[in-house]
Amino acid sequence: MHILGEFIVDLKLTDEARIFVSGLLDRTDIVDPIVGIGWGRWNHETEEHWLLGLYSREKCSGWLCKGPALEFVIINPSLVERLQGRTLHIVKNRPTIH
Repeated sequence: MHILGEFIVDLKLTDEARIFVSGLLDRTDIVDPIVGIGWGRWNHETEEHWLLGLYSREKCSGWLCKGPALEFVIINPSLVERLQGRTLHIVKNRPTIH
C-alpha cells in the first residue's frame, strides 16, 4: 500500500454495517483486502452518495484511516471531516453516514 498519510477517524459502525462489511470481506477473492470509503457516483448514476468497496492493500494508494471499529482507506483527505464522529449505516444495501 502506498500510504499518503494517516488519520485517526472516530467512525462507528451500526450492527448492520458491521455485518455488511464482514460479508464483503468474507466473500472477496482479494488477498489482504482493505475497505475503501468514498463519496461520488458509480457508472451512470446521477446523484452522489457514499461508496464502500474493497481494495488490495498491496495495490492501493491513499490515506489510511484507523478507527475504533474499522481500518479503511480514502483517496480524498477532505473526507476525514465528513467521517469524524459519525456512524456508518447500511440502508437498502447502500452505505450511509450520519
